[in-house]
Amino acid sequence: LGIFVVVAGIWVWWRYRKNKPLFTPQKEKPSPYVVAMQFLDEIKENKLWHAGREKEYYTRLTDVVRQYLSDELGIAAMEQTSGEILRELENCPKVDKKEQDRMAELLTTADYVKFAKYTPLQDENARYLNVAYDFVKHIYQQIQQELLEQQKAAEVMKQTEDKTEEKLQSDSQDKVAE
Repeated sequence: LGIFVVVAGIWVWWRYRKNKPLFTPQKEKPSPYVVAMQFLDEIKENKLWHAGREKEYYTRLTDVVRQYLSDELGIAAMEQTSGEILRELENCPKVDKKEQDRMAELLTTADYVKFAKYTPLQDENARYLNVAYDFVKHIYQQIQQELLEQQKAAEVMKQTEDKTEEKLQSDSQDKVAE
């Protein structure tokens, strides 16, 4: 115990002398939306499909979407097959039918490219990148809209509580005055 106290004291003194904080603060983790958009931008810049690396392109593209689903919606997409992901999306209220269909198309094409050596056309590759962008943006907008609605509902509740409290106070003051 004595050795630990001496070592800890030396460490604190050394950190103080170097003008460093005793503990490094935690960096704020970026939102899943920001991370997904950064990775999609990186994929767009690399243009792997132009270099004949379609398999790597679709692997990275679907990994970004899967990670976003895991982080934002809590769907364990990284461990699931495409079919399992699509079943999860059917049960998710934040994903509408149109987005489910587009995601099914993307995941199916990606599976063909990765496992059946399918070679999509150049415009298909760019279209699926846009599908991924649109999907991430759509989910993000749904979540932001829900948050806005919750904030509005909380404000209405607070205003109602305030009005009720004011009415009770004025009623009690009226009774005291009588």
